[in-house]
Amino acid sequence: MTSTHKPTAIITALCRKAKLAMEFPTFLVLAALAVGPACYDAMAGVVSEHVSQKNLPSKIPLLIVLVEYEDYKLVFTDADWNRKIFSMPTKKEEEQRFDLFGFCGSSVNNFFQETTSGKFLFEPVAETCGTPNDGVVRIALNRKHPKNDPKAGHPLGQALCKVSQYVDLARYDLNKDKRLDDKELLLVALFAGGEADQTQTGYYCTYGRQSMGGGYSRNATVVMTERRDDLREKYAELTRQAKVEPKYKNFPPSLGTLVHELGHHLGSPDLRNTGYYDTMGWGKGCGSKNSIFPGTTLRYNKSVPCHYGAFCLARDGLVTPILLKEPGVYTVYSADTGKYNVYKIPTENPKEYFLIENRQRKGFDEFMGKGDGGAGPSGILIWHCDESQKLCKDWVHLERASKTQPFYPFPKNNEFSSISNPNNRTNDGKPQPWKISILSNSASAMRFQFQPGPQKSP
Repeated sequence: MTSTHKPTAIITALCRKAKLAMEFPTFLVLAALAVGPACYDAMAGVVSEHVSQKNLPSKIPLLIVLVEYEDYKLVFTDADWNRKIFSMPTKKEEEQRFDLFGFCGSSVNNFFQETTSGKFLFEPVAETCGTPNDGVVRIALNRKHPKNDPKAGHPLGQALCKVSQYVDLARYDLNKDKRLDDKELLLVALFAGGEADQTQTGYYCTYGRQSMGGGYSRNATVVMTERRDDLREKYAELTRQAKVEPKYKNFPPSLGTLVHELGHHLGSPDLRNTGYYDTMGWGKGCGSKNSIFPGTTLRYNKSVPCHYGAFCLARDGLVTPILLKEPGVYTVYSADTGKYNVYKIPTENPKEYFLIENRQRKGFDEFMGKGDGGAGPSGILIWHCDESQKLCKDWVHLERASKTQPFYPFPKNNEFSSISNPNNRTNDGKPQPWKISILSNSASAMRFQFQPGPQKSP
């Protein structure tokens, strides 16, 4: 899920000081909580500077921490959350992939298996709480729900201190530094209550070192409320018009929210210039389709996240780009082939480069680009990346084949060079000597020609 809030000037300034972000003292974390969700997404872009991994392991242990209060209890089961994160959906669940309500549809692992062509998954942390080794622990706090009282303090630290009684943290401290980084273990903390409760524990990533008990700590945790109360009114209206008994009373966070926030911990910042073609982008309607609730004429959006784009997959170590140097004809595969690949064209600036990928409207990408007018053409996307820009929101730009759609091939525009529109000039205006010509129609395997030499003006 992408934030619609604008970062405050203070937090934006802190984002530019990446070396300080991982050492935020607790009072700054609490201050960020009080200001709002924009702070989290702003800081998330900074932390990605530190956790980006070129050689991400094929599996990362993930622990789900369910937290309840004396007066606010959890409504979903451990099995619900184990299934939402780790399971592979049945055929029936796959058919419900676009359902907006309940614990049906798909899982986090299903998303990553498809997006990375089977190269990466999360695995449950071994633990002794409830059902052993399902990756879920349940923590009861001896305090009342903080609601909207900023003086109550954030309950995350208190909850994480109790984790060590269920988990052998030393097992996951691979470098024995008493600190569990995102490559060693990831945490998703879900607090009893709903978004409408103003809990200060909404859909954000929090940063600032937190103790986990036993002398261990970590720097970041995905923190969410357990419920999405904003869906209650919509669901009630739909069931009322359908004249059916409501099936659900509570609604969990969406898959899009989960994979977006986990993406920050794998290494990706929020990307506001990628539109509707990247899970880390801030475009609304990404992976949505307009549906009719059974038995009614009332339309509503069912939504799932589209894939991570080439930049995020490369930055997070989930794909290794193929460097283009020699002239020739190359094939670029979409994720549905199981052979997804990305090509990279460097510039003189080592932090500025172009990426080429093939995206087809299949699986989670079926309705990508909804915000650009719905399902339509698919094919090759060309990304202009520049990590030397001061703000991470300016790191990635999609070179659109036309104003109406970004995919190549496009009628009368199958070339990308220094003299095409759009063109391959760097952000300082310097034309690049190479040229790309698209040779294939849209398909799961597409060919293009790369010519590295200088291009003559017409």
